[in-house]
Amino acid sequence: MGGEYVLQRISLKELRRFFNRQIKLNDQVTSLTDHRKKREIPLSHIFYSLLYTTILSKNTFLNKDKFLRKHFTKRFIGSNRTMVASDSTLFRNLGTNIETDELQAINFVISQNHDNLKLIEPTLKKICGILDGTFIGGFMKEVLFIPGETDFIFNFNSIPKRGKELVSAKKLLNETNERVGSNYFDLILGDGLYYSKNMFQLCRETLGSHLLVKTSERLNVVKDVEAIIHDFPKQIDTKTGFDSDRLLKYKINVVKDVTADTIDYPLQVAIIEEISKDKKENFYVITSDLSLTPEELRYAAHLRWRIENNGFKELNHLYNTKRKYTKNETCFTNLFWIIVLAYNLFHLYLNFIDISDFIISGKSVLKDWIDLLYESIIEDFSYNSS
Repeated sequence: MGGEYVLQRISLKELRRFFNRQIKLNDQVTSLTDHRKKREIPLSHIFYSLLYTTILSKNTFLNKDKFLRKHFTKRFIGSNRTMVASDSTLFRNLGTNIETDELQAINFVISQNHDNLKLIEPTLKKICGILDGTFIGGFMKEVLFIPGETDFIFNFNSIPKRGKELVSAKKLLNETNERVGSNYFDLILGDGLYYSKNMFQLCRETLGSHLLVKTSERLNVVKDVEAIIHDFPKQIDTKTGFDSDRLLKYKINVVKDVTADTIDYPLQVAIIEEISKDKKENFYVITSDLSLTPEELRYAAHLRWRIENNGFKELNHLYNTKRKYTKNETCFTNLFWIIVLAYNLFHLYLNFIDISDFIISGKSVLKDWIDLLYESIIEDFSYNSS
């Protein structure tokens, strides 16, 4: 899609060129619906103001406002105004003019850049979707996250109130399925909340995928498996080993073709014990995917944490998403879509560059690349002005 990209240097200009070449971003932005009667500022300028200030971690509306008054920013965006757009203009457009569905559609277009995104999880060799709910910007959101060689925030929706996370998750999966079609995901991962008859049915019959849940609760199906382990040891697949990354020993007992009274599909259940120097932990993995090995079951259970560590924590680190920006949920939902686009596009960009030539202080830190991008827009302005 767009051919091979050759990096010249880490710069915002290169980033923009990459976006337009790989996913034709400008074509999508110029087709956004503009409901305003007075259009003194092109909607594309407003969108790019939001996107690039987010990529550069200018997270508050005040910081965006200040940045958009700079001469180098105006030249980069292509604006001849005193400033590209004020904080009130950005806020107003997020709340009343920009269409949420159109921002979501841009993200799905990015996701089609499959080979470059490398969405297949390399260890499991499957496309996995992780579901989880979280507080972002003062609102509850249900998020669908793809862990791969590149992590990708695929979709999200709102959780109306506490206790409705599972309802929102089912709605999110159905909406996503309408966009991408069935059989897109091989495996959906979630915590114990997602262990339900309807969730298994949705994954198997509508999505064409399998469901895997990791829980610490001794559900009835777990108790049945414990009885099988005790009474019929020949039916158990047992694996032991040492996890050098986590510095712990583990034991995995797996029983396949388990029947649960509430689930309509044969399951395999793993009882996993992990022992480190400081503690001992037991947890359970339940899935309709009978092809997974014991080691893959344990790996998938830990993979579920990727949405927290590489998703929610990184979003807050780069874009301060735990902060409450507004009481207007429509405004924040659109702002969060901009944040998601910034996250996904930036990670896609990093897939195309050899960061070993740009490592600062011997390690790769995303904030370092953001600093380089910020410096580049000033350097480009100075070079073109001289």
